[in-house]
Amino acid sequence: MLSMMAQLGFPDLWLNWMRVIFSSGFSSILLNGVPGKQFHCKRGVRQGDPLSPLLFVLAAELLQYVINDACQQGHLQLPLPQPSTDFPIIQYADETLMLMQAEEAQLYHLKGIIDDFALSTGLKVNFSKSPMIPINVSDARIEQLAATLGCQVG
Repeated sequence: MLSMMAQLGFPDLWLNWMRVIFSSGFSSILLNGVPGKQFHCKRGVRQGDPLSPLLFVLAAELLQYVINDACQQGHLQLPLPQPSTDFPIIQYADETLMLMQAEEAQLYHLKGIIDDFALSTGLKVNFSKSPMIPINVSDARIEQLAATLGCQVG
């Protein structure tokens, strides 16, 4: 996150504040309502932290940038003609919706992008809980495409 913010032009003072926030947290585990020993959180923000959704937006911006780059290089194609050159990705809280053509090669490339994104950010997609929702695609074709990503058909 710090590298991403630096690339986006955040000032050093802001980056230092974020560095302190990321490294200053302590947590403990509740077992039967009794808190256990505290341990130091060495990276990231904690669940319920009001900063978490804002940081997720920055991570989503990175995903948008990488997918746009893949589109410009011809690995992904825009599914519909549109005035924007941004690949259609819709974000709401921690939900992500991507509109794509029903093409296996593009899905393989997208899966590689998502896997690399997970390695670099720690944000992982649970494909078994992620539905693929077809529009005007045969049942046999959608089952094949869903198997490519390891997801369900919605």
